[in-house]
Amino acid sequence: EWVGLDAGDISAVDDQTAWAALVSARGAVRDAILHTTDGGATWVTQTLPAGVTGGVKSIKGLSRSEAWATSMSGVILHTTDGGASWSIVPNATTPITQVNRMDAIGQRVWIADSDDQGAVVFSHDGGLTWQVAHLDNDGHPDTPLTVHAASWQVVWASGTESLTFYRSLDGGADWAKVI
Repeated sequence: EWVGLDAGDISAVDDQTAWAALVSARGAVRDAILHTTDGGATWVTQTLPAGVTGGVKSIKGLSRSEAWATSMSGVILHTTDGGASWSIVPNATTPITQVNRMDAIGQRVWIADSDDQGAVVFSHDGGLTWQVAHLDNDGHPDTPLTVHAASWQVVWASGTESLTFYRSLDGGADWAKVI
């Protein structure tokens, strides 16, 4: 059933519950989100809404019922019913070029977008509004590869340049290079 797909990302919320993102490999044209509620003994393929393009790149479970995901091309997905249904979260004012990773805490979501300006796209209100912050590597834009939220205010990111790491102390609006 999952032939031609590769593991893209996984997020667990406890020892029994996890979501996994599968991405197209070798020209396959489908993608999937898998969900387990029994510690991985069984995995259920969840139905994605029409319009999901570019492969499911990153996923973040928040509880047994809530998770966020995003496709490589920047389609943002959200579920509050354990993945029985996923909805597309609009972000028209902040287009995303190519997703690397995402993280979420509560109603706050951060997405590492590898556009040519190095963007972290984020929402502090559960996806109702979105903002963009750019990483600055000594006067040059840097592209974030990862983003990890330690709290609602403290967020870390790694850049594509050799040994570049960034930290935000205000939820992602402002970033400082720390190495």
